[in-house]
Amino acid sequence: MNQAEKMGDTRSEIKVKKFKRMKLVAIIVLVAFLLGGLILFRNDITIENLRYLIKYLDFSSSGTFNEETVIHYNADSGNRFHVFRGDLALVSESGVTLYDRRGSAVMTDSYSMTNPTAVCGDRYLAIYDLGGYQVRIYNSFSLLYENTFDYAVQGVSINGDGAFCVVTSEKSYHSAVFVYDRDFEEIHRWLSADKFAIDAYLSDQNILNVTTVKTQNGELLGEMIGLKLGEEIPLYTVSFADQIPLAVRSHRDFAVLVTDETITFMDDGETVASASIPAGSLEQISLGEELFCIVQDELSIGVNFRLRAFDEKGQELISEKLSSQILKVETWEDTVYVLTHAKLYVLRADEEMKSYTLDGEYSDFGVLSEDTVILCSDTTAKIRFLDKKGDSK
Repeated sequence: MNQAEKMGDTRSEIKVKKFKRMKLVAIIVLVAFLLGGLILFRNDITIENLRYLIKYLDFSSSGTFNEETVIHYNADSGNRFHVFRGDLALVSESGVTLYDRRGSAVMTDSYSMTNPTAVCGDRYLAIYDLGGYQVRIYNSFSLLYENTFDYAVQGVSINGDGAFCVVTSEKSYHSAVFVYDRDFEEIHRWLSADKFAIDAYLSDQNILNVTTVKTQNGELLGEMIGLKLGEEIPLYTVSFADQIPLAVRSHRDFAVLVTDETITFMDDGETVASASIPAGSLEQISLGEELFCIVQDELSIGVNFRLRAFDEKGQELISEKLSSQILKVETWEDTVYVLTHAKLYVLRADEEMKSYTLDGEYSDFGVLSEDTVILCSDTTAKIRFLDKKGDSK
C-alpha cells in the first residue's frame, strides 16, 4: 500500500469517527429535548396528542399530500364531506369515517341519524342529528362522548378548546342551550320560556351568542343575545324585527349575524356596518375567520349569482358575478373557494379571480391548505394542487 492510499484510509477513518460522535451528540440532544418536554408539558400530554403526533410518521414520501391519492367509498346521496384536522370526514346517515391524507380509514363509527350534521373544531368533531336527539363528539381516533337529549337538537357549536354548546329545549321551557367544557362536563345553561332558540355560537373567548325568535304584538321579533359563561345577565341583546336569523359567528367582542335580509357586523353588541340582502336571493353562507361570504341569486333571466365577501369591519372586499350554478363555497383565511359543475374558482381581494378546470364531476370539496383542496364525487375523493396562475387565458 502506497503512501497516498494510507493517507486516504486515515481520512476515511477520521470521517467515520467524526460522524459517530455527531450521531451520538444528536441522540443525546434529542433525548434531552424529549425529557425536557415531558417535564415542562407533562400536564398537556395526552394519549391522543401522542397518537396524533405519530399519525403521519412515515419515512417515505407517502406521508405528505399526494395527488395520486384516491379515496373510495360507497355512493350515497346523504354523504357529506368535511375537513377535520387535515383529514377527510365522510358523514352519512349510518355513520362517519375519517380518512387520512394517504387515503387510509383511521376512524369509523356507526350510528343511525335522519339528518346528520357535522361541526369541525380544532380539537373535536361534533356530529348531531338536526331535528333529532343525538349528539356525538369525536377526536381523530374515536368516539369520546355521546348523549341523547330529551328534546330535539337544533344546533351545536364547538370552539377551538373543545368546549361546545347544544341548542335544544327543556321541560317547561321553549328553548335551552347547554354548554359543556372539553371534558364533557356541563358548565352553563341558558333557558327561555318565551323565545325559540334558532342557533348558538360559542367563541374561543367563551362568549355564547344565541339567536332567537319570538312573537311580540303579533309580529316576529328576532334577537341575538350575548352571554358570558357563568353569568346570567346578558352582555348585550340585539333585536331585529321581521327577520329570521340564519347564521352567527363571533370572536372576542366582534360578531357577524346573517338574517334573511341583512348581514350585520357588531362590536360588543353595537352595529358597526351592515349590508342588505334582497328578499329571496340568499343562496349560501360561509363565515370564516377572516372573511364572511354570502351568495345571492341575482333574480334575473338565466343563471346569475353574486358572491360577496366582507371583512370583520363590514367592508365589502369581494363582489364577483358568476354565471354557473354554485355547489359550495368555502373560506380559508383571506381566500374564497367556489365549486361549480365545471370549475373551481379562487378569489382574493384586489386580485383577479382564478379558475381551475375540473377533471370530473364533483359535488363537494374541502380546503386542506391555501393551495390544496380535496374534491369529492359520488364515489371518490381526490387531492388537487392549485398552481398560482390557474387556467391559462
